[in-house]
Amino acid sequence: MVSPERRVRMKVVLDGLPPEGRVVEGGIDELWLVEAVRQAIGVKPRGTAVKLHVNREGSERFCVTGSVSVDWKATCDRCVRLLRSSLEGPVRLMYQRGSLPTEEDLELAEGDLDIGWIQGGSLDLSDVVSEQIALWMPDRIRCGDARVSRLDPSDTGPCVLPKQQDGPPLKRNSAFSALANWKPSH
Repeated sequence: MVSPERRVRMKVVLDGLPPEGRVVEGGIDELWLVEAVRQAIGVKPRGTAVKLHVNREGSERFCVTGSVSVDWKATCDRCVRLLRSSLEGPVRLMYQRGSLPTEEDLELAEGDLDIGWIQGGSLDLSDVVSEQIALWMPDRIRCGDARVSRLDPSDTGPCVLPKQQDGPPLKRNSAFSALANWKPSH
């Protein structure tokens, strides 16, 4: 992982934004994009592409629209097989320039809940990409999930917890596993 002070960034200067907005495109050869994706998925992507359009919507509000796609090597959280996982889709994120309101000033309507706050004169598209991918990321990745395929196409075995021959039995790590033997008191 790259330290925050050494991250490569893709900043769009908001005060110099033309009326038609600004379009930024990138692929796997763009270091800022690879680092932004790695920030969200935790590993280097095998492929990624973005096309983002930054547009002003009012004096201090900005909208980022477009598309993001990424694919990477993952491991099944159930059977530990190597997988190819991918995410892609449309982007529509809103940003408001200024300080985050204090609790006394805070009165949000439903439409305000999807707004990110930015300070300064630029919007970092690295953060936008990382945020969008993080919003799409599943809690866990398993063999049968949509947009997931096994790296070895000849491996058609079932997706099950691996059997262990020696040592204590394998247990699923779950916050609810403590409830397995719970009985209500009467």
